[in-house]
Amino acid sequence: MAKLKWVATLVVAVLAFCVWLSKHYNSNYPIKFAAPALGVITFFTMLSVTTDTSATKVVSDSSMRSAITAALVVMYMVLVGHGVFIIGKDAADQALSPMAQTFLTSFTSIVGVVVAFYFGTSAYIEVQSRKYNSRDNKGI
Repeated sequence: MAKLKWVATLVVAVLAFCVWLSKHYNSNYPIKFAAPALGVITFFTMLSVTTDTSATKVVSDSSMRSAITAALVVMYMVLVGHGVFIIGKDAADQALSPMAQTFLTSFTSIVGVVVAFYFGTSAYIEVQSRKYNSRDNKGI
């Protein structure tokens, strides 16, 4: 659990630093850098947190699913926060461009599908493991 707190602290620190850079230099580029950077950071740290701690360091399917889902959700939250809450000073900067709106809609769909598959596969694996365990207990 301590490693997960470390991941959350790292994500918040990188995001806060990028927001500070954005305000200090009056530019949106640090925020645009934050989404993919936080996705990569989240992916690799979640992968290391959920990976087996044995000497072989085998990456399981569930660890990979968790890391991909966490990275996409963090990137989505940063992008939505940027699109919704970061508003420019000029009237022209008040609305998202059509390309940004299309990107946000498409990314929303992608994140929805990934999260649905994550929970769907986790439920399927849980049901199959219970069936397998009940067969072993009955001696089949």
